[in-house]
Amino acid sequence: MYVRWGSETCSELDTRLYQGRAVGASTADRGSGSNHLCLPQKGSSEGVSFASEPYSAQLWSIEYDAQPYVNLDSFASFFKADHYEVPCAVCTRAATAG
Repeated sequence: MYVRWGSETCSELDTRLYQGRAVGASTADRGSGSNHLCLPQKGSSEGVSFASEPYSAQLWSIEYDAQPYVNLDSFASFFKADHYEVPCAVCTRAATAG
């Protein structure tokens, strides 16, 4: 099993278990993890507490941010995705495939 970041699809040899959005810690928050997560698009917040404690490990959607590179021609194709949430897909491959 693996996560394909930046895509909602898997390779032709693989099976998609689900597609979702990348989430992670805010750069301004303390106490959260360092790894990104691929969460399903349709989830549930049942039983989740939305604490505002300084070390509460909140998760935020991850977005593409092209603004720092606005004057670089090589990044022109990224401007359409500016502030677009990063997609992800969780995929699996059969042991006999490729």
